[in-house]
Amino acid sequence: MKQFARSTLITAALALSVATAAQAHTDLVSSQPENGAMVMQPVQSVTLEFGAPVKLVNVRLVSSSNKPVSLDFKPVMEPSASFSVPVPNLKPDTYTVNWMAMGDDGHKMKGSFGFMQH
Repeated sequence: MKQFARSTLITAALALSVATAAQAHTDLVSSQPENGAMVMQPVQSVTLEFGAPVKLVNVRLVSSSNKPVSLDFKPVMEPSASFSVPVPNLKPDTYTVNWMAMGDDGHKMKGSFGFMQH
């Protein structure tokens, strides 16, 4: 009986540690424009939605020729799950958004997504 209780306690502790580690690292859950979207109206901002609050460290927007688009972005050190970054008028082209965020444990996450401005 003691063996069963000990193994149950160990299993519960492991499950809790895995769940805590999973919460410390979150990913982008959605964006506007969405990845792969063809946008007919002018894009006025890029919105990033994360699964948990993070600090948004960097956002870059580049054209299909890898030319950076100037954004008025400054790192956001106040944790949030949602960020909106204003975008200047875009010419018709395919764009890639590269982002980097930092979790509350200091772990950096990065990713990218693309859209087409028609």
